[in-house]
Amino acid sequence: MASFQNSSPDPLADPIRIALDHGLRHDFQPIWDLNRGTLVEFEAMARFSDRLTPEDVWHWAEESHLQNPLGHLSIVTALNDGKDLPGKLFLNVSAQYLELDRRAMEELIQQILAWRPMDSVVLEITETSVENVAKAGRGVAHWQEQGLSLALDDAGVKASNQERLALLRPQYVKLDQGLLRECILLQRFVPVVNSLEQVEDTMVRNGGDEFLLICADFPLCEALTMAQSIRLATLAPDTIPGLTTGYMRMTVSVGLTESSIHASVEALFNQVGQALHQAESQRNTVIYSDALLQPPTPLGKKGGQ
Repeated sequence: MASFQNSSPDPLADPIRIALDHGLRHDFQPIWDLNRGTLVEFEAMARFSDRLTPEDVWHWAEESHLQNPLGHLSIVTALNDGKDLPGKLFLNVSAQYLELDRRAMEELIQQILAWRPMDSVVLEITETSVENVAKAGRGVAHWQEQGLSLALDDAGVKASNQERLALLRPQYVKLDQGLLRECILLQRFVPVVNSLEQVEDTMVRNGGDEFLLICADFPLCEALTMAQSIRLATLAPDTIPGLTTGYMRMTVSVGLTESSIHASVEALFNQVGQALHQAESQRNTVIYSDALLQPPTPLGKKGGQ
């Protein structure tokens, strides 16, 4: 990672030096209305030299407590570079922009108005944290009262969570690519399981991409067969269209155990957790593990490689 020294007494000097030395510019990513086939918006993407990534620069700025001066410089540069673009212009800013004092907000508003109408600018709040939620809430209200729209960037990542969504009440929400891919996979996976499970079975999400399927009065041999059926059914077809380029391949790993009147609930969940961990390490397989105090089963420990 590139390193910088903050030796200047002027807090703006370092961001300006970076811009001059590394060529701060913006690429503009088009946003299309797919229903109408029209170009409606652009997102400004800050870029530096080929050897210095935006992540390097913003990380340095955050560590040096200069993310707001650098962010301000980036906004002004983006407004200048994109002055002739039609439609709305999305500007990525740190969540700390919600905590600016009123004077700093008014100065930024005047600079925006020098380039574009307020209703043509969207502040895209990145997945960074805020220090004072109450102050950030007042900032949200002020930005929106001035006619600016807000967008939540990379929903599902870091601080771009449900609390941030409730705080912003944004006009736009951009889902993280990984979250969207997971949604596509779940749309495929859940109907497969529903088609194979029994009416009296219960399936619940256990966080992330893990599920618990509880089958009452279900013989072990049938449970193994159903687990294999779920695993195999999710493999066909082999690929699922992705969100950008190429295809995604879905695999399912299953950890399976059998309840016993002698085993505690804690022991049962520990065993099925261990089985799932082993199945995930091998990928696309079914692992059976005995619950504590349960006699060994002659069906074996593993299947479905």
